[in-house]
Amino acid sequence: SEALGVNKKNVERYAKDLRDKGMAHFFSRKETRGQCHKFTPEKISEAQHLLDHGHSQYGTAKAIGVSESAIRYHIKAGTLKKK
Repeated sequence: SEALGVNKKNVERYAKDLRDKGMAHFFSRKETRGQCHKFTPEKISEAQHLLDHGHSQYGTAKAIGVSESAIRYHIKAGTLKKK
């Protein structure tokens, strides 16, 4: 693990996945790091619709089941547009 520059626990976890699930699973995994698990594309469009119709950031967050900070983050990131 030191030669690879990877944590020993990660190497053990990768080896277990390779043994249990095979090479196909190991090399064809979908990259999910950095993606929101709650704020799906459907929720983004629903949130944008609510914001366009005058709902507050707080009201929009409560309506779609995410935190208000998630709404603020996506407005700042440009994913959502504030009217």
